[in-house]
Formats: sequence, structure tokens, C-alpha cells
Amino acid sequence: MGDIYANSVCTISALTARSSVEGCFAEGPHGDERNPLAFRICNLPHGLHVDCHRRLDTTLRLDRAPLPLHTRAWVMQERILAPRTLYYSAWGLAWECVECSATESTPWGEASRFSPKSSFLGRCIRARSASEVPSPENEAAIFSAWLSVRAAYTDCQLTYFDDRLIAISSVVQRIEKLTSWKNLWGMWEERLLHELLWFVDQPSDRPHTEEYLAPSWSWSGIRQCVFEETAVAPGSGNLPIWIGEVVETGLDTKGRGYVRLRAAMREVIRRSSPGGHLVDKDRDAYGVASWAADTVEESSTTELETGERLFCLLLSRSPDQVQDQALDLGLVIRQSSAGEAVRIGRFWQSRGDYCPLFPDNIKESDMAEIVIV
Repeated sequence: MGDIYANSVCTISALTARSSVEGCFAEGPHGDERNPLAFRICNLPHGLHVDCHRRLDTTLRLDRAPLPLHTRAWVMQERILAPRTLYYSAWGLAWECVECSATESTPWGEASRFSPKSSFLGRCIRARSASEVPSPENEAAIFSAWLSVRAAYTDCQLTYFDDRLIAISSVVQRIEKLTSWKNLWGMWEERLLHELLWFVDQPSDRPHTEEYLAPSWSWSGIRQCVFEETAVAPGSGNLPIWIGEVVETGLDTKGRGYVRLRAAMREVIRRSSPGGHLVDKDRDAYGVASWAADTVEESSTTELETGERLFCLLLSRSPDQVQDQALDLGLVIRQSSAGEAVRIGRFWQSRGDYCPLFPDNIKESDMAEIVIV
């Protein structure tokens, strides 16, 4: 389907339709819709004019919220890959392409910061036209655009959570063709350390699926809007110091995806309150780190099962922007009594804290390997 939309001349979409039965001429939610099939002659006296309907602007949003069509996850890749889209809405026509978005009240068009078509497809076109092999700058721009697309996509709704990866696969394939990167359960292997630092805006759940969907370290198994870590984002100006290293990825004997990481590790315990800070196990109250759980279950659990252990894995350290205020970032891992490790969240800690978890100078003795499924 991705090639069909990508090779179209113009795609026609029903922007305010809440289901497939409403079509292009759906009624608006506030009773101010118009009948697009009706025509009425209006003779205006000299000096008067008609002001266009301004409820629909070039953001293609309503009161800062996306309109019904753009809340559906399957529509995201259709919207992004189609070079030009003509929208029918309850308040008039709208247009979206790589260059601009336009409505009846803004027919000349203007760039919209809410348009994934402009941000993603535009960068892909520029990267493709610049060189057969994208430069590091173009690759960084494509990756940055992907992170924006992922955030918008994960904020959309899916009827069947099993479609979490399939519904964005055409966008993934477009990036693969441009960059030759390899995608692992929604994560780019060539930038996997960066990708591993994703986080959700609030703890959610991991829905049950009929077939195996993704490992715990991939965002695609979480039902929630997913964001990138801005401290290490491309173009942020803060080039991170990568402490961790991806040693290996693959499938285990059960057919589950795994990643073998080499990173600085600290065993920690949780404070008793739900969502409590993580404390260095060997230094008791010293070495306290903040963290955010991926799921509601992990956020509310304060006790470990017999034999379970918690670890903080330091992956990245942002440089000093203010003296003694560098930021440590990494994963929180729960390891079972059988030694199986899964991601349960992400931690962060200012280097200016009184007693940080990790020393300023990471030694070989601080490093260890761990396999996460």
C-alpha cells in the first residue's frame, strides 16, 4: 500500500469522517457544518465582502487536537507518503503537500509544524536528490524526522494492537531504501543506543497479542505515546558521550528478540513508595536516581519476587552545559532468578547530585555485559 500512496498524483481524504461510512461530507462535531452540495447565489452590496470560514486552519487541527482522520494509526503512513493530499472536511477544503498546507481561508498556503508530510517526506526527497549515499548530515536529518513521525504515530489509535509495526512499515521501508539501515522491531540497529533511550509520557501497559510482537527494549510493545530523549537528540547541540555499547542483537531459542549490551552497571533497590527513587544497593541511601517506569504495573510494584534483582545500565552521559550538571541516562533492568533480564523503564541523574550512582571516570570494573529480551 505504501507504494500506491507514494506514487499517487493526489490523494483525496475525508478529514472529519469518524468512520468509513461517513465519507467526505461528514458533519462537524459542533453543529457548524455546511452542506458542500448546496449552492446559493449571494449578491453582496458594493463595499462588502465574505470572510472565509476560519475554523479549519493550516495546522489541520481543531482546538490543538488532531481531526478524526489523523487520530487513526493506519492513516499516518498514508498521509506521509502521499506527495499531495486534498482534504474534505465539515468546514471546507484543505490541501497538504511537501511545501505547505492550505485551506479556504489561507489559499496561498503556509508551512505547518504539525505536518509530518512536510517534515519527513521533504527531508527524504532532499536526501535522495543530494546524493546516492546520504551524507551524515542527511542521515541525522532523516533520523530526526523519524523520531517526530514515531511520536505522532504512537499517539494515534489502533483497533488491533497486533498491527503496531505493520501500520508504519511503509515508512520504515522508505527509510531502509534511503539509508540501508536495518530495522529491529521498530528500532534502527545503526542507532540502537540512541533508540534504547525512548520513554513514554506516562506509564501504560503491554497489550497481549496473538503472536510475539516485540522485545521489552522496543517501544512497539507499549501502548502509549513514545518520545525521544532530547538530551541526545540530533541537532540538540549536546553531543553525548556514549558509555554503553551494543555487542549483539538477534533471536533467542524461544524466538524472542534480544540485545546484548556492554555498559556500566549498578545494582539498585527501590524506595518503598510507589514510583520511588532507585538507591544504590551497596551504598544504602547514597546514589539516588530518578526513574520512570514503562508500565503501570512496574510503576506500582515496590517489592521484587524472590531472587529478582534491579540494575541501572548507564548508556549515555551528556556533556557539561553548566558546571557539574551533566546528565546520566540509561535503562532500568529487572533480572529474574533464572537470569532473564527485561527493560522496565529509564533512569536519569544529574552529575551535580551529592552522590551519583556512577563515578566521573568509568573503569573497566564498572562495565559488564547483559542480555535483554
